[in-house]
Amino acid sequence: MSEDAKSEEDFVYGKVTCFGDKGFISREVIDHYKLRDNPQIWSVGVKEVWQVNEDYAGKVWHTLGYPLLDGTFGGGFVYGMKDKRLTIGMVISLDSKDPNMNPQQKLQDYKKHPFIQEMIKGGKLLKYGAALLPEGGYYSLPKKFYVPGAILLGDALGVLDVKNLAGIDRSMECGYVAAKVLHDALVKGDTSEAALAPYQKELESGFVIKEAYKNRYFRWAFMSNPKLLGQYLPDIAKSVDKTNAWVGMLKVGFKNPFGAPVDGVTSLSLIEGTRDIGPIKYEADCKHIVPNFTAPKYDEPPYDKATIYSRPDAVFFASTKYHEGNEHIDEFNSDTCVKCISKYEGLGKTTPCVADCTAEVHRIDIIDDLRKHGMSLENCIHCRTCEIVCPEVNLRVKPTSQGSGPDFLGL
Repeated sequence: MSEDAKSEEDFVYGKVTCFGDKGFISREVIDHYKLRDNPQIWSVGVKEVWQVNEDYAGKVWHTLGYPLLDGTFGGGFVYGMKDKRLTIGMVISLDSKDPNMNPQQKLQDYKKHPFIQEMIKGGKLLKYGAALLPEGGYYSLPKKFYVPGAILLGDALGVLDVKNLAGIDRSMECGYVAAKVLHDALVKGDTSEAALAPYQKELESGFVIKEAYKNRYFRWAFMSNPKLLGQYLPDIAKSVDKTNAWVGMLKVGFKNPFGAPVDGVTSLSLIEGTRDIGPIKYEADCKHIVPNFTAPKYDEPPYDKATIYSRPDAVFFASTKYHEGNEHIDEFNSDTCVKCISKYEGLGKTTPCVADCTAEVHRIDIIDDLRKHGMSLENCIHCRTCEIVCPEVNLRVKPTSQGSGPDFLGL
């Protein structure tokens, strides 16, 4: 297939197309058929793979707190793999108030913690990458999982279970169910919309959608009570560094003897799904940005500088390769970008697409005395963060052609 189809020979037709992408293509299907009333909310996962000196194979750590002490939802993870390799990463919600969150830098801050430093000191960085994760859960699911000639599965559907940190098994189950339904349809010679309907019925009667419903308020529990991550968690995290978590919890109780217990019980009932508050409505992630937000400062622990990488240096380890002519990010209106840049610079900030890019794609160029938005597309690692955090909804990330982009092997 050519990039610009010029004849019938340039088209490949399928009776049914299965979309499992993170929105690069599936959003067109969802928007065209008006399938999603509630917007999807997203987090970005940034991670590195290290060659280390010790063998941590099979060990798993999930962390909460440092360096996300500003109310942003997210956490860290460390996975021990064979051959003395270690995967270190963070998952950070893109509904953060901070317009200059910088996920790649947050990962470097995470690595500065003594717990991580002990594991990676003297090691070698092998790979770097980033990807979006759909966090909306049950109330962000499309009204229909199928349309004429297409089925939605995996991240296109949005079946990630944030509470259980489960996504791959949900996506695989979507694939199994889709394969069975499509096999039956093809054998019967009927791939009509009605023939695809059993796909949604079977998913809804299985564990994927049932678990999604059970955990439907997990993200909302934190969104509806910002004190959980913005006040209580930082207090507990600081106490962990100095004494232990119980001291921090006691301090939280003493500071707010009536409100804290109520907040805890209310939020727990939402997290566990024991209380029903009816359907919820999300706002797009970029709507949560507070342009003049000032992140709290914290003491930086001592660390080995050789283990920390700048964003330009990290991109090298994503092994991006592009064919000439891959213009895969659209900027709809350049004047809109000029105004956005001016607005944030007037507040002493960087415009979110530049600050929060996980690679070194977006930049500010001075042209004819104007500060304009520029892009180094050859650095892009296909995470779509820029599109999600753009406060003006002025960017669109598209699929690249000819297999161009980062090398995900080994991640």
